[in-house]
Amino acid sequence: MTGKIRVAMVGPYPVGRTLSNGVEAVTVEVVELLKQRDDVEVEVVTCVFGSEDKTVEQDGVTVHIVGSSDRLRRLTFYMRERAGIAKRLKQIAPDIVHAQGANFYGAGALDAEMPTVVTLHGMLFKEAKITDSRSERVRQLQTQLRGYFNARFEQRVLERSTDIITISEYVNACIDGRTKATLHAIANPISDEYFELEKAPESGRLLCVARIEPRKGQHHLIEAVRLLVADGHDVQLRLVGKPVDEGYAESVSELIERHKLEDQITLTGIVSDEELLDEYVRSEIVVMSSREETSPMTLQQAMACTTAVAGPANAGIPYLIEHGENGLLVEGEDLGPALAESLGSLLSDNELRSRLSKGGRATADRRFKADKVGDDTVAVYRSVLG
Repeated sequence: MTGKIRVAMVGPYPVGRTLSNGVEAVTVEVVELLKQRDDVEVEVVTCVFGSEDKTVEQDGVTVHIVGSSDRLRRLTFYMRERAGIAKRLKQIAPDIVHAQGANFYGAGALDAEMPTVVTLHGMLFKEAKITDSRSERVRQLQTQLRGYFNARFEQRVLERSTDIITISEYVNACIDGRTKATLHAIANPISDEYFELEKAPESGRLLCVARIEPRKGQHHLIEAVRLLVADGHDVQLRLVGKPVDEGYAESVSELIERHKLEDQITLTGIVSDEELLDEYVRSEIVVMSSREETSPMTLQQAMACTTAVAGPANAGIPYLIEHGENGLLVEGEDLGPALAESLGSLLSDNELRSRLSKGGRATADRRFKADKVGDDTVAVYRSVLG
């Protein structure tokens, strides 16, 4: 297809509020980079729970809101939401639909029966298996139920899709044999703001950006900080993210108090975009402790702003971090002590920290620049449309 392409972006989108997760951040960034192009027109279709159907203008983009209630969403397989997405897409009549995620957004987009590309983010069938005894019993049951439905959606989307964007080779490995779709490898884009940050790192300042929930494993980081302090390190850990699992979040706070680490660990909750950028400016190391990740935005953002990174050698993180080249991979069943050892090495060795941060920046320059991701994404649209 030649000429301007009309794109409907379907996925989570923060209407009138701060970003709350990585998929939203990706959706916003892809919309932003497409909005700036002369060969694309982009509109957004998103669900807002507790809202009515309506259309608003936000940041120069038309956003079509599909309303939803909090009742019976999962038990009906999000029937109302999927029907609303498909109906709105038929009204908009774009040239191509781009769905962010293999949950009900991907399913609703495919229900419209238009040329569609689906970007896969988290591997829902793997995330569905993660529970934690620290969560309240009701939360554990909700997590299991949500995981069951998300895994079902994911399988349906994989079976029905003709074209899928994979953000990591980890995704390719996970879906091997589960889809007949054509796969297009495109990394998540990182905003130019991160590449342009002027770093002013504070000695010993660690940053973890992740929702407070069992999958993110923040209790391992608390143990790591305890061991670092006992070993004489002067560290400050900033845990930035929304507490989405009340029982687990309470256990994290209790663990901080039990080890008397209130002066070393700060739970910030959700922060504004400006505050988040400042966290990256002032951090010396960005670290993760997750049990399951695909291609975490926080590590990509850290690489873009030339910050050393460390994370566990599981799931998709080894497809992002090349150990000793652009960060440190942490191995070991007992993750807390292993994290403490790796972080201790980075804190104590300025040359190592500098070399790895430069290696991360080179990775980001090569893979995560918005212009490159935009070009690659539009090339996929054109290949699908013929």
